[in-house]
Amino acid sequence: MPCSPHQENAMQVETWGIDLSVCSTYCLDLYSQCASSVTTDGVTISTAFESAGAFCVHMLDESASRPHWRVFVPSEEAPSASTCLSAQAECTAQDYVGHYSECDPSTSTREYFYELRDSAQGTCHAGAPTPAPLHGLPCGVHCDAGLFLKPGMHACSPCEAGTFSVGGGVRVTQWEVASLPTSLHLSTRCERTDGTPLPVETCGWQSTAEYARSGPIADNQRSVLELHVSLVRAGAVLFHADVSSETNYDGLLVSVDGVVRRRIYTQSRDFAEYQLPLDVGSHTITFTYEKDDSGAAGADAAFISLLEVTGLSWADEQCTACAPGYHSEAGAAACSPCPYNTFAASPGQASPCVACGSDQFAYPGSTHCEARAPCGTDDREAVYGACEDDGMRTLSYRYIEPQVCAGSAEQLPAEDRVPCAPCQPGFSLERGRCVQCPSGHYRAEAGADFCEPCPAGTHAVRQLVYRWFEELPDSVSTGCEGDCGSPGWRFLGALCDSGVGHGHGVDSWLTLDVTLEQAGTLEFDYSLVCEQPCKASLDVVGSWISLPITGGPGQMEDAGVQSAQLDLWAGRHQIKWTFHRYQAGDSSRNDRLRLHSLRLSGVGPQLGGGVACAPCAPGSAAAAGSETCAPCAPGHYAAGEGTDECAPCEENTAAREKGATSCLQCGEGTHTSTGSAECSVNGCRFSTEDRSHPDVDSPPVVIYDLSAVRDAAGADMFGPIYDRNGHQFFLSVCTNQHSNHTCFDRAGEPLLTFACQQDLRGLYMDLGNVMGYSLLPDAAAGPRDGLQVHYTGGTTGCQTFYGAPRERSATVNFRCDPRAGVGYPRPIEPVEPENAPCTYQFEWASLYACPLCSMAHDYWQAVGECTADGMQTLQYLPREQPPRCHDGERVPPPEQRPCTLSTFRCPAGRYLGEDGASCEDAQPGQYTVGGGFFVYDWSLQSELQGNWVASPSGHELLSVAGTSSSSYLANVVDTQQNGLVSFQFKVSHGADGLDPLAGFSFLVDGQGALPEERFPAQLVRTTHLEYVSVSIPLRAGIHLLTWRFRGGVAASAQQQGYGALVRNVQVLGTSYAALRPSLCPGGYYSEQSRATTCKRCPANTYSHRGAAACTPCSTRDQGAWSLAGSTDCTWREPCTAHDYEWAYTACVDGTRTRRRQLLQPQVCVERDPLLPGPPETLSCVRCPDAATHWSEDEGACVRCPAGQYLESASQRCVLAAAGRHTRPEREYFAGEQFELPTGWSTGCSGDCAEQTWRARGDRVDSGLHHPGELDSFLAARVHLTGGGELHLEYRVVGGNLQNGIQLLIDDHLIRSLPYHPVSRASSLRASDEDVSDAADGGGEASDSAAEQQWTSVFFAIEGDGEHKIVFNYHQVDSLDLADRSVVELRNIRVVGDATGGAVEDELCLAGTYSEGGTASCLPCPVGHYSNSGASACSRCPAAQFTTEPGSARCYDCPPPSHVNSDQSACVVSNQCAFSSSRGNYTFSTRQQTQSVVFGDSLLQLSICQPKLGACGSSHSCVHTESGASKNYGSVFQMYFETDPSHKSNEMMVFKYSSSESCTRLDGLETTRSTNLFVHCSMFPGDEASMVEVDDITDCQLNLVWYSIAGCRVCEKSDYQLEESKCENSQRTTQLVRISECNGPEVKDITTESCFKQVPFPWWAAVVVLVGVILLIIGVVIIGVRHKRLQTQYEILINETPTMGTLDPSGNDDDHL
Repeated sequence: MPCSPHQENAMQVETWGIDLSVCSTYCLDLYSQCASSVTTDGVTISTAFESAGAFCVHMLDESASRPHWRVFVPSEEAPSASTCLSAQAECTAQDYVGHYSECDPSTSTREYFYELRDSAQGTCHAGAPTPAPLHGLPCGVHCDAGLFLKPGMHACSPCEAGTFSVGGGVRVTQWEVASLPTSLHLSTRCERTDGTPLPVETCGWQSTAEYARSGPIADNQRSVLELHVSLVRAGAVLFHADVSSETNYDGLLVSVDGVVRRRIYTQSRDFAEYQLPLDVGSHTITFTYEKDDSGAAGADAAFISLLEVTGLSWADEQCTACAPGYHSEAGAAACSPCPYNTFAASPGQASPCVACGSDQFAYPGSTHCEARAPCGTDDREAVYGACEDDGMRTLSYRYIEPQVCAGSAEQLPAEDRVPCAPCQPGFSLERGRCVQCPSGHYRAEAGADFCEPCPAGTHAVRQLVYRWFEELPDSVSTGCEGDCGSPGWRFLGALCDSGVGHGHGVDSWLTLDVTLEQAGTLEFDYSLVCEQPCKASLDVVGSWISLPITGGPGQMEDAGVQSAQLDLWAGRHQIKWTFHRYQAGDSSRNDRLRLHSLRLSGVGPQLGGGVACAPCAPGSAAAAGSETCAPCAPGHYAAGEGTDECAPCEENTAAREKGATSCLQCGEGTHTSTGSAECSVNGCRFSTEDRSHPDVDSPPVVIYDLSAVRDAAGADMFGPIYDRNGHQFFLSVCTNQHSNHTCFDRAGEPLLTFACQQDLRGLYMDLGNVMGYSLLPDAAAGPRDGLQVHYTGGTTGCQTFYGAPRERSATVNFRCDPRAGVGYPRPIEPVEPENAPCTYQFEWASLYACPLCSMAHDYWQAVGECTADGMQTLQYLPREQPPRCHDGERVPPPEQRPCTLSTFRCPAGRYLGEDGASCEDAQPGQYTVGGGFFVYDWSLQSELQGNWVASPSGHELLSVAGTSSSSYLANVVDTQQNGLVSFQFKVSHGADGLDPLAGFSFLVDGQGALPEERFPAQLVRTTHLEYVSVSIPLRAGIHLLTWRFRGGVAASAQQQGYGALVRNVQVLGTSYAALRPSLCPGGYYSEQSRATTCKRCPANTYSHRGAAACTPCSTRDQGAWSLAGSTDCTWREPCTAHDYEWAYTACVDGTRTRRRQLLQPQVCVERDPLLPGPPETLSCVRCPDAATHWSEDEGACVRCPAGQYLESASQRCVLAAAGRHTRPEREYFAGEQFELPTGWSTGCSGDCAEQTWRARGDRVDSGLHHPGELDSFLAARVHLTGGGELHLEYRVVGGNLQNGIQLLIDDHLIRSLPYHPVSRASSLRASDEDVSDAADGGGEASDSAAEQQWTSVFFAIEGDGEHKIVFNYHQVDSLDLADRSVVELRNIRVVGDATGGAVEDELCLAGTYSEGGTASCLPCPVGHYSNSGASACSRCPAAQFTTEPGSARCYDCPPPSHVNSDQSACVVSNQCAFSSSRGNYTFSTRQQTQSVVFGDSLLQLSICQPKLGACGSSHSCVHTESGASKNYGSVFQMYFETDPSHKSNEMMVFKYSSSESCTRLDGLETTRSTNLFVHCSMFPGDEASMVEVDDITDCQLNLVWYSIAGCRVCEKSDYQLEESKCENSQRTTQLVRISECNGPEVKDITTESCFKQVPFPWWAAVVVLVGVILLIIGVVIIGVRHKRLQTQYEILINETPTMGTLDPSGNDDDHL
């Protein structure tokens, strides 16, 4: 190609005689195109020349020696890739490879075409042409393993000898060093477990010649090997894998298409085989070695030695040659290693392998032979003959197989006779054979030649021992798998080993098959000799037990011996030692595992013999020559070792189980005889003397009998009994047998125990299997107040605070309570550290904790009232009511006697005398109410009918869940004056959202009887935490008094419940006088006679029933304390810092003083010399309130004006910035507040001890009270600006979980406040934080661990103006002081409190704006919006709207609505019409607006057009009874769904949503919405019906409406034409609706003229027709006859002249 005129440096190149003119530009293009061409030197042009310039200069330089290459230059074209051909050899037929094309489904055939191999690309040219393709070959010809499909053939052919095939797949056994094999699509990566990639070159999978292994990774990382395959038929992936890692934590995960199919962890044997099936298609198989967050073991890697995938094709197109060292026969699916003394030096060895010469040897799988060295003594082994009767045997030698040395049989030592081998320990030689030692005998390893008996107090130790290995025992087997050098283990006399000559992938195993009669131990000595990596293991087949065996390379025969042991349970075991080899070189063929000795205990007489004598363990004994030691029988024991006879247990001790080493001390208050197996429980009775009266010479015996408690449980235990930590307890009384498995061991068997605990793990612990009795330990408890039951001997291991483990135990304080029935136990939290958690204490109030009744102590004779028949009853009545005893002595039956009915009147304070005609005074300690009765204890009112229940104390009558009532029949007999019923009642809060008829009512004779002026509705929904007193007059006669409650809710730890309480019921007029005085109840007294009521005992005093005065609490050592109205006193404990609070003096000269003072009431005694400590002097804080600053002008602390806030640094007021506002707030009880703030009040109703909450500086609490029912409330009135928020921290400390706190805001109960959060404080005193000195002297309380017990909450308060906030502590009734709780509040912060100040400015919320300097942000007007912090609002974009002021965003109108002109709402057409595929729908004007009443609320619903009202522009607005309005939907969306109740119709669904926020019942924030479901209904009543409320929550309304508006609009085809009858010549036509559609039932009515038609029955028509026919026939007949007469007449006329005249007489008939 000639150069252009402007081109320079043309040159002449002579190549093969062709003169070429090469231009410089052409040279540059030539370099670019030929850069990859190869010269004869074997390098490319780009490698030979670094740049095009160097290439061209080199060409232009004719003197330079150029690499030989060829250039074919077309005459008229620029250089191209085809221009260059490198210096390559010509292509041959072997450079081409064939492939099948895709199958043609129309002909089920395919083609076979050829192309250059990848390796030939760019390395050859020209030469042999590409072979022609083959056409019409059948698809899907499948060849199994060992066969292949030759190109162009229709049938499979067997592989030639020396090759193999896997049948349409790839097998990798020979791995490429440093790179992954290319025969499969393999890739690797590594990453952290969170997916973060890591450099693959550092931690990706790597390969060696024998296997691929995962890369080195750290914790929380993974090394990944991915295999991508595409299968044309179903196949599988098969692989051999091994893992060496931290067992069960790090391992290999094998996934198929992302699904984990195998998890492989460290395994005892070497590579194991795994196979995963694969379906047709593409798959990704992932091998992931993954590590957890810590730990490493072993090689910390995964290995894969074989990887095979089948299903990649229907058949292999060629067979694979066997690797060197392997061979195969024709049709082989795999190659086999060459056997001993043969080899295969190159691939493709056909069977058999080449034999070694006679002076050579080769191990299996060898690639060459090695020369045999001369044989030595280490190359031979001894062969012993059978032992003969004379104790001798033959000894001969043979070479060890495989023989690797050069030697002949003649070179071996000659046969000889030698003594028999010594017997293994436990055996002795008898007549040439080893036999076991007899039972109870032994032979030690280095002992005598014969067996000896074991001495008394010992037993024979039976073991299976191997000290030498000359032959294979019966219980031992061996074998080898893989490229084995020997068939199994070799027995070499002093040891046995795993054999030698092993190659790649070998498992040589030795198995000991034994059955253990009892748990035993395997001990063995071993050594591991390895020159190349190898490992060994011990496995117990069929179990998880696996013991890796480690050793080092190059260990000697007499060195490196290690020991190992393994514990085994009773039963059969296959113990397997395995030597593993997975990498072998010719130099490591002698690697092996050696066993030097073996010892196994726990075997029976079939396997082992006695090898030693061991002393009997404590708890067992044996005579001389005993095989075993017998356990001591129950009731006997053996304290030490080596005992020959067990001793009986002493009196009051017992041994329940066999094998006792000591006897249990039986419980206090019981008696057990000598040699007993069980401790007595005294028949469930406990007797003691009543020594409460020291002046009595013979104190009475008090007997307690708990049999009824035992019998009440049946075969079960009492429980579960929960403590505050969630532990469960179960108790039995007088029996440790139970069948319900409430206390069982790990084997599921019941524990023989009286008490047990189930911890949070589900494990049971024995708390005591020995029972005893004693009196209650309380100082105030008498001998008749109950007893204490002790359970001892529980599970050992309990850890005390002092670190000494001891047995668990339990005590139950049975307290006499006549009202409790059998009762139920409850736990007492331990107080003293040494009691926790080893001793568990329970309280159990029960009738049967009272003593058995005795006539002398518990009854008195009473004379009854006179009845109408003039009789009265003499009977024995309990001295106390209810009686504080049960069963016992039989009470004589009542005796009747005549009497005189008295109508004598006695006033209150007096009662009727025995003469029936005089009044006697009620004495001190007594009272009367006159002619009636007063109900103090409801548990004694047997006449009460109904399902209300008495409170635990009996003082209140309680309603129950649901609707409940109780009635009392009162007979008013006094006719001179009306009777009276008076009582107090209280209704709890909680009616919000409940049935509007829920509440309390009182009825007399079925009619509401509450005072109408106070309760006009005769229904009380709440009494606002107070008791209400009422009095209702009763006329003479019998009246039914009924207390009723509807809508009751049960109390729980989450809520107080909803119900009513009634107490202090008094009915007057049921008699003329009291027949006997009533005793003042405990905690009350009457000091004078004629008392009508009893007074309450003041604090620090107490009284029992019938007291004339209160007894002061003991003052000894500052004594005891009590609350007002107490029945006993509590001893004061030493004061701690918890019992004090700080008190501060006023500021003087900038300082003030603080000191500790005791909390009131005082419950402790001051004994700590460091408490309360000296007063401290502190600096004054000028303005302690953070929201105030000092004003010199006013001389006081003032707050910033509205719109300004106090900047803390400068202590000056700053204006709020634009887009921001200030918000006042005030904090209460966050520091030094010891009095209630102004506007706060407190009170209490119920069994209160204090009437006020206690302000305690940094908190306020509900005070200490009795355990009875009460409501103690703290009320605050706050004035808010712009609404506000209430923030606080609180906790409920100690007591019953049904005690808790309630929050009421404006008399509405806040249900979302947790009622009783779980607290860790165990007592009321421990609830206070540790009041310790702060490091800075500030005196703040240190919360320490208790800080976690506080619960922080906040609530929004809507609306400006005054709001009432009430905190109420509710306590349920109880008899136990431990059931009391205390509510504590602190850090109460009211945001928006007008009396507070601002300390910062806040961003305006989205939807509002501020121009700055304001206390509040203004809402954006309708049609506008704003983001947070806005100084102005923006108008909504076109086609968007807002429905309410203060919107944070604008909304699109959903179809079919559109935005109105002021962008304030979505509207639809005035017709309110919609369309669907089934037709059109429309709502009439009347139908578009609906009103629904539900509960105390009213819903106003506007279906299509929003209405402007209290909810703003809204479709769904709810008005509550309190006057509040809630917007449930301003935006609406409508669509159609299939009606689930009528599949042929559509259902219209309207969804309305609003932006008004709401809190769901699950606590999540959402907005209010309404769902309206309109169903088609043709019933006339539904046309005008209201929408029905199907479901309602606080955040969503679900409404259902059955209406004709839900039906499609009627069309012409939905009507049928009907005509009326003709009446008065008028007829009506009309269209009548025949389908379910929305339209008039009748339409298009018209009137037209008509003729009235007379009804003509069918039978009349038949008669007429028959008559007509007869008439016609008659006419015809007459006509014919008339014609005949006419003819005859004419004939007669014509004949008359001839015949003469007629006879005048007329007798000539013949002429007629």
